[in-house]
Amino acid sequence: MDLIIATRWNYTYEMLNFAYIYRVPYNELCENHDMKIRKYKIEDYEWEIVRQLANILKVSWSIILITLIKAEVV
Repeated sequence: MDLIIATRWNYTYEMLNFAYIYRVPYNELCENHDMKIRKYKIEDYEWEIVRQLANILKVSWSIILITLIKAEVV
């Protein structure tokens, strides 16, 4: 089942961008041995994929914003 629909890409962008910004504290939290969540640590190459996807979706988000702004002006 595909949960991502065309009108929700902006939220996916926001989520990925937020995750990338907080990648260091996230990985530090995962490395805490007491919490036993080390298996959820995201490797550097995986964070790079997150960054690339966010950049692609940022373009879509920008286009949506421009379209909405133009629609309000007209």
